[in-house]
Amino acid sequence: MCDNCASYGRVLEERKARPREVIVAKDVFVAQDYARIVSSGLSAKGLTVADAAKKFFINEGYLKQISLGERKPDTKVAAKLEKELGITLLAETLPEATKEKAVAKEKNFSNAITLGDIALIKRK
Repeated sequence: MCDNCASYGRVLEERKARPREVIVAKDVFVAQDYARIVSSGLSAKGLTVADAAKKFFINEGYLKQISLGERKPDTKVAAKLEKELGITLLAETLPEATKEKAVAKEKNFSNAITLGDIALIKRK
């Protein structure tokens, strides 16, 4: 508060700044065969997609796309499905096969010439 404004009131109590808790985000990955895992979890519990969607408060179309493998679940939905169905969808490390593909892709394109390297752009 500035000096001019301070003359209009008095301090009731001094507020101490609380130390904030630092939350470290972990890299969490959804299993590659998530559709099979979710489908088997639903059948093990004896639930249809519609029943599970209502029970778990997930959009029915979204859950159907997940169970068919058309759409990958985000981490919140995957965590909810893990809890409710008793399955494992999330892992903290990237699967080895995916790591190898990423390294191979990086090696293939690291020295490649692109159109941006060759083209000259005329500007007015």
